[in-house]
Amino acid sequence: MVLSSDGLALTNYHVVDGSSEVEVTVSDTGETYRATVVGRDATHDVAVLQLQDAADLETISVDAAGVETGESVAAIGNGSGQGYLTAVSGNVTAVDQSISAASLGDTEDLTGLIETDADVVPGYSGGPLVDGDGQVVGMSTAASTGQTSEQVNGYAVGITEALGIADQILAGTESDTVQVGSSGALGVTITDAAAAAQQEYADPRSRGSREGGTDSATSGALVVEVAPGSAAESAGLVAGDTVTVLDGTAVADSSELSDQVSALDPGDSVSLVWTDADGAEHTANLDLGESTVN
Repeated sequence: MVLSSDGLALTNYHVVDGSSEVEVTVSDTGETYRATVVGRDATHDVAVLQLQDAADLETISVDAAGVETGESVAAIGNGSGQGYLTAVSGNVTAVDQSISAASLGDTEDLTGLIETDADVVPGYSGGPLVDGDGQVVGMSTAASTGQTSEQVNGYAVGITEALGIADQILAGTESDTVQVGSSGALGVTITDAAAAAQQEYADPRSRGSREGGTDSATSGALVVEVAPGSAAESAGLVAGDTVTVLDGTAVADSSELSDQVSALDPGDSVSLVWTDADGAEHTANLDLGESTVN
């Protein structure tokens, strides 16, 4: 959704999560722009984009009064990635709803959502939920699973909440959930140490399987690859190491380490504890690099 004529736009964070480049096509002109992620709030699934070299764009009209149960609404989006926008209509079935939403293997607990019986499908994420006057009342963010129209409900972040987060991002005010600009980066590709240990144990060719056990760590983030010139390389990490502690907080798995690092900024100093393939423990202080993914 376009917020300003010079190309500020609003979407769900899960739409751009993990991307290295973003392109935005404006539906009414067909014009495509490169875009940067100005900031995001993963907890509330909100992100603000800036379209490059954009001008004179049409902007959304907002109804800040919100909606009530029973009100007619329509969700607009690129349903199933079809390449053009369609609208699915329905009614508000509940407000202030809480759900657990899964995307790309991650699960987020979302609260304060508008629930509708509109047939929202993947591709509507980040699009507007509009009232009978065509004014935006929410931003579609999730849908329940189901095979029939009666089984599927759509869920939207209230537009007032989404715009409040956008204002905080544009003001440059970070918080426990709001991140402005690029995230920090260690410069490693990681996987779960426990899963890797289990795979090694199950492999009949592995020493651990033959001896009825494994020396691999059962918690932490296993380093698969270290980027040349990265903060991790400068600290001495190599493939096969297992990160166990970041800034005094134990690291349970790769997702936890990613979340901890992505909440930090480039240049932030952190302490790191890891074990090498022989089980020896190492510690280092390092300055985070800049993430190349959103």
